[in-house]
Amino acid sequence: MAQIFQKYFGQLKSKVKSIYANSPFDCVLSLVEIKTGVASEIIALALFSIFAIYLVFGWCNDFVCNVIVLIYPVYISLMTIQLSDTSSHKRLLTYWIIYSSLGCIEYILHRVCDFLLFYWLGKCIFLIWFLKSESSSPVEESPTQPEPEPEYNNDSSNDKVNVEELIAKNGDSPTLNLSLQGITDQDMNIVANALENNTTIKTLELVANVIGAAGIKLLADALKNNSTLTTLDLSNVGITDESAQHLADVLRNNTTLSTLRLFNNSIGVQGAKYLADSLRENTALTAIDLGMNQIGIEGSQYFGDALRNNMGLKEFNIQANGLGDDGAEHIANALQHNTTLTSLGIFCNEIGEKGAQHIGDALKNNKTLTTLEFRDNTIGDKGTQHLADALQYNTTLTTLQLDTNGINDEGIQYLAGALQKNKTLTSLSLSANKLGYEALNFLITALEKNATLTSISLSSNELGPEACQHLVDALGKNTTLTTLNLAWNRIGDDGAEYLADVLGKNTTLNELDLSYNAIGDEGVQHLANALRKNTGLKEFDLSGNRISNVGVNHLANAAQKNTTLTTLVLISNYFGSEIDSSAMKLFQKNTALKVKISW
Repeated sequence: MAQIFQKYFGQLKSKVKSIYANSPFDCVLSLVEIKTGVASEIIALALFSIFAIYLVFGWCNDFVCNVIVLIYPVYISLMTIQLSDTSSHKRLLTYWIIYSSLGCIEYILHRVCDFLLFYWLGKCIFLIWFLKSESSSPVEESPTQPEPEPEYNNDSSNDKVNVEELIAKNGDSPTLNLSLQGITDQDMNIVANALENNTTIKTLELVANVIGAAGIKLLADALKNNSTLTTLDLSNVGITDESAQHLADVLRNNTTLSTLRLFNNSIGVQGAKYLADSLRENTALTAIDLGMNQIGIEGSQYFGDALRNNMGLKEFNIQANGLGDDGAEHIANALQHNTTLTSLGIFCNEIGEKGAQHIGDALKNNKTLTTLEFRDNTIGDKGTQHLADALQYNTTLTTLQLDTNGINDEGIQYLAGALQKNKTLTSLSLSANKLGYEALNFLITALEKNATLTSISLSSNELGPEACQHLVDALGKNTTLTTLNLAWNRIGDDGAEYLADVLGKNTTLNELDLSYNAIGDEGVQHLANALRKNTGLKEFDLSGNRISNVGVNHLANAAQKNTTLTTLVLISNYFGSEIDSSAMKLFQKNTALKVKISW
């Protein structure tokens, strides 16, 4: 029964994925997937379900329905308006006739439409289905038209751009940005020719196009003769294992490409093998991003074996690939032997306690890694203990990200003990864990003794105002911390008052983030008074609070006395879109200060 459910649920996810694949929504959902660890198909399915329920039971559901079936077709129409393919125009004209006809019927029989519970949902599904199905249906061939070449991926429903014109406009610029331009396999012939003849392009960006294996082969062949390109971004272009093989073939002998981004593609185990094999021979590539593919445990083993002997890579990102503990072990084994890698991104990989143990054991012996992005996993307290043990021996790691890992007070106790002995770590991120007052006290004790940590993030831990009271003593004694992130912690006016006391005395803190903390005008008044005396703070983020123009005036007056603050962020507060004119004039008098009030 479970297997049957899994089979049909997998088919449903594939169908949902096909709806938004290779669209701007794909990029957005992919970013959400990285942050939350939830598959983009599940997120999309949840959103579709919410919309469906709203279209049946929601207030003003008729208006929502009509907005959906209006905006999306308008977008499609604008993309195809310059196409010479009249079939696209006929399809859209048919759609608008149906849309207008339904509108007339609804105007006359509006009460009947409202009475039919599922009418607005049905209308929305039908019109979007009509638009999607018509756009994907093959165009009837004319006997006078030449048969299109089958090896090229050339979707006539996309907005065609003049690639030659874009390249010509680029001139001698070292960066050629062709992202989101509807580039197809056929267009890649023009891009390839440009790479073979141009000697100034060093960066090529092809993000969010639809390029098949034939297009990637054209690009790879061009790179064999190119000696200037150093950065290639192929994120979200639909690279498959076959496409990865073409890229791997060129990487074996290429001596100039140093950065390759393959984020959010469809590279599986076989594609991973092709790329990993090429890394055994390549010494020029210094950074590769393989995030959001389908590499899995087996694919990570290929990369782990390659990294043992690779002498060029310094930055390796393999986030959101379902590595798990076994995949983490393969990467950890590579770290035991690799002598060049300085940055490793393995976040959002469902790595637990055992995986953390493998990475921790590797860190005890590794002498080159400086940055470890380990956020959005499930290592918990025991996994944190393994990493903390490693920090007592490691002498190179400077940046450690452990956000969203289910770490409680016990885990922080292990980490705090390591911080008292570690002499190299400068940046620590513990956002969105489960830190209580006891955990905070452990960190405060560590900060009093640690003389190397310069940046710490404790955002989204719901610490409350009492936590700020405890932090006051630590910040008063610490002389090395320059960046503190306390966003999303509900510290309120009381917490702001506690922090204001120490800001008036502290001279080392350069960046302070108190965004989304329910701070009102009263709390801001205390902070403003502290800014009059503070001589260290340069960047101060108060966005997303409850500051009205009263509080803004407090800050504006303080800005006349402060000589070090360069950036003040006040986005999304209670004063609306405009700041009080008198306050703005005061801010403008401080020519060194930049005030941000909108996105």
